[in-house]
Amino acid sequence: MDIFGMGSGYRWMDAYILAWVVELGTDSFCEAFLNYKNDPQGKTSGQMNHAARSGNRNFAEGCERLMTSMSSGLDLLNVAKSSLCELRDDYLKWLLRVRQLPWKDTAPKAVAVRRLDLDPPPGSADSVGSTGSPRTPPFSSRRFAEHVLAQYDKFAQWLDSPDGFVRANALLILSTRTAKMQEAYIRHVGEMFKAEGGFRERLGEARRKERARAGSEVVPEVRGHEGGRRGAPPRRRTRRAVPRVARACAYRTASTTMRPSGAASNIPAAAAPGPMTGCAR
Repeated sequence: MDIFGMGSGYRWMDAYILAWVVELGTDSFCEAFLNYKNDPQGKTSGQMNHAARSGNRNFAEGCERLMTSMSSGLDLLNVAKSSLCELRDDYLKWLLRVRQLPWKDTAPKAVAVRRLDLDPPPGSADSVGSTGSPRTPPFSSRRFAEHVLAQYDKFAQWLDSPDGFVRANALLILSTRTAKMQEAYIRHVGEMFKAEGGFRERLGEARRKERARAGSEVVPEVRGHEGGRRGAPPRRRTRRAVPRVARACAYRTASTTMRPSGAASNIPAAAAPGPMTGCAR
């Protein structure tokens, strides 16, 4: 039983790859079309870059958190999706600022950007898993970077266009598309939690099974050096209660024994210890 949840497999997901494309396109857009004239304090540019980065990095961190915490992982995944929705509205606001409407849903360019599929991970078509589906290749930073740049090049005719309206419309569509992908993944994780439970449940179930397995094993009876059985529960040691009169007699006897010679002459008669009549009772 695997007690840990999903881990690094998210790196080859379309929702994560497309988030990289959106972030790279947003960096280029802000550098080319937001300057001191239309963004004198740089707040719009900084916020758009931050939203694009959040849609990417929080998705990665949320997927990593799913290994040991379904709750915190889902929270971060929702932050990533919400950041992309914020970025979408920034592009819409940029178009409305200059009295431009976004492309119609049936426009050829809008349909092309919306329907352009990403390539599968490199090497996945060469190997097949036990279920018959393509196996996800092992992660490599270089292989991953090559794959991201290859997917960016598929949208380069719009993302690298000298026309700012073309770039804004394309990134608006890609931001919406990526947010929907991430929302679908969030719902998928929620269904998995409903069916399989979270990390704490799996951890407790694994511990219960291990304790049951260990308890079913027969422990051989071996005599120890004290005559007890090895593996048996330890015996509780208790101290026998001593009567209060006996404790008082022991204290008075000890005080008399430890008194130095000649000390009795300095003690008044009333304070000197008398005969231990009470101890003889």
